[in-house]
Formats: sequence, structure tokens, C-alpha cells
Amino acid sequence: MTAAAAVLEQAHGVAVDQRRLLLACVRQALGTGKGPLPALRSSANWPRLLELAKQHRVVPLLRKVLCGAEWVPTAVQVWMEEYCRTIVSHNLSLASELTGVLDALQQAGVAAVPYKGPAWTKALYGNLADRQIGDLDLFVEVSEIPRACTVLEGCGYTRGYFPGEDINRKDVGFVHTATGLHLELHWSPCEPWRDRRLARLHLWTPQSTTVLLGREVALPSAENMLLLLAIHGFRDGWNSLKLVCDIAALLRAYPDLDFKGALRRAAEVSRTRLILVPLALAEQLLHVKLPAAAIARDPLVAEIAGQIERHHYTPEADRLEAEGRVVSGRIYLEWVRLQIVDNVWERLAWHTRYLFSLLAPNANDRSWFSRKLPEPVYWVLKPWRLLRSYGPARLLRLGRQFVARSAP
Repeated sequence: MTAAAAVLEQAHGVAVDQRRLLLACVRQALGTGKGPLPALRSSANWPRLLELAKQHRVVPLLRKVLCGAEWVPTAVQVWMEEYCRTIVSHNLSLASELTGVLDALQQAGVAAVPYKGPAWTKALYGNLADRQIGDLDLFVEVSEIPRACTVLEGCGYTRGYFPGEDINRKDVGFVHTATGLHLELHWSPCEPWRDRRLARLHLWTPQSTTVLLGREVALPSAENMLLLLAIHGFRDGWNSLKLVCDIAALLRAYPDLDFKGALRRAAEVSRTRLILVPLALAEQLLHVKLPAAAIARDPLVAEIAGQIERHHYTPEADRLEAEGRVVSGRIYLEWVRLQIVDNVWERLAWHTRYLFSLLAPNANDRSWFSRKLPEPVYWVLKPWRLLRSYGPARLLRLGRQFVARSAP
């Protein structure tokens, strides 16, 4: 057995899990892994492999490695080619729209900085073909939101809501009436209800540029891009391989990135693990070689990254879900949220507030009963409602998992 095949084979000697095959291909696409990919020929379950690539939004990277390989079935090659052709077409449309919107905002005197999307794809991956882009995102100062909204409405966009309607939001959304493209104006990297310290960070000051369709586009510094990608991944619980690939692509595109500066900025808001966890994931999943300045000294970082990997990137994730022992999505995301907090007392306070929010009556409790009851009564009846809805065994299991994962 080759070394590559040994790495890909499960410890129990059964069929290779398709997540491992996908990771092997993505590593090679990003230049962080090597090995004779033909060794995958007898192990690939093509429908499952393609399904995982779609789920993790890394089909372009998979095709980059497998394109033209004679051992890949023709039907698979055709599917990947058509899928990626659609992605490239969409990305080019977004890039064209982005440059037009930036020009319109600039003419109106509104300073805007792209966030993710085509500009970051070009800067991190070198082209628009290697990353699947969903929509357009721009950072603007909160004081400029009204003027920016007026400009976008003049460009054919309709506004979904106004930021003043909800102080706990971080953006305002738009949809183009003709093309259906989605665009969001951000004034904060994170919702205040999710993390008030992160919400107060100002990370989009232009400090570098990239060229997109012949136009120079402003970008934040590499260190702030790392922080913004870390916040984005944290908000989603690092549930997509694409999120980790963005970290790896950033490290490759900016080899001189000031890790100490990024960690210092995160430490100012007591969130150093916000940076260390995605770096550990890039190292564990994609075999990215980290410089000494980026290596975590916090012993909990490897454990946190290992739990995230187990939850999303190993065969055990499927087995846990099939057996009904997987932590509920809400509890898992709260666990990720708690782990990035450095201060123990802040974590304890956060944990207490979250536990209170779980116990407090909500719309489900009020609608479950056929008539309106006094508010204190819902607090008493909620445990009974949960027992009737989910059963004692499941509630006990989730309670044990919540305590085990969320304890400071």
C-alpha cells in the first residue's frame, strides 16, 4: 500500500471515507498536500464525493485536481465542468456588478471596501475560478449607510430592511430587481447579540489593493482579513471546508502576514482563540505549515479544533448523527462561541445568560397551549412541554452534552 493510500484508509480497514478523499484533493489543489491521486481510483464513491464537495462548496478545487485525469469517469468530468462553468459565469457577473457599484458609491462620495466576494477571491486564490461565491458584501461606515442605500436603490436594488429597525444587526440587505443578485452593506463584522466585543472591531480600513476586471479595488490589511475570515467562520461554527480553505489561501497569498499583530488585536478583545482555532484547523485538515509565530501555545486550541473536525469532517459525524447522539446545532454553535472567549469569568457569565435563554419561555411554548396564559405559568409549564415534545431520554442526553461542552 502506498503512503498516500495508507493516509486515506480508515483505521478499521473498511472503505475509505469520502471526506478523506475530498480533503486529499483539496490539499493538492491548494498546494499543501502531495501524493499519487490515482490511488483514489478504487476508493472513490463518486456520487457521495461530489455531494460532499457541493455541501462544502469546494467543487472548483476538486475539479482543479481531477480535471483530465483518465481514471475519473467521463460523466463525473462532464458534471464538474458544467458545474464549474456556472460558478465562473456567476463569479464574473458578481465581479462586474461589484466594480459598477463601487464606481457609483465613489462618485457619491461614499467609501466602501469589499468583504469576501470577487475581490477577496482574486486576492487570495489568484483568479475567480477557484472559489464559489454567493453574493456581494461591502463594508461602509454606519454613518454612511443612508447615503449608500440611496446609491444602491439608484443602481436597481431594493432594500430588505433598514439598520435602524434592529440595533442587533450588522448589515442591511439588498436584492437587484432585474438580476436577483444579493448585496449586503456591513457596518460591523459581527452581530452585537452574538459577540459585542467583536461587533465593535473596525477591521476594514483600506491598506492594500487587488485588481479586479482591470479596476483597482481596496482591501483591508492581511492581518485584518485574517480576523474577518476568523469571525465569519466562527459565526458558522466552521461547518464548511470552504471556510478553512479561505484561511489556507490567505496564508499562501500573504506569506509575510503579521501573526503577532493579528493575535495582539484579538487579545485586545480577549479573543485570541478566534485566530488560533482556524489556524489549527488549517494545519489539521489541510496540512498548512504554520510559522512559529502562528503556532498555538494554548493547550485547549488543539482540543477545540479536534472537536470541530470530529463534528464536521470525519466519518464519526455520520455515525453520531445516525445514532442520534449528535449535539443539537444550537448547543454546538454555543459551544464554539464559548470556546473562543479567553476570560474564564466572561465565559461563565456568557454561559449563564445562554442557559437562562434556553429556560425562558418562547413563541413555541406560548403557541403550544390552546389559550393564552399568564406569563409566569409558561415558566412552570415549559419543562412539561419539552418532556412531551422530545421525551426524557433525549432531554437528558442533550443536558449532559450541554454541560460537558459548555462548562468554562
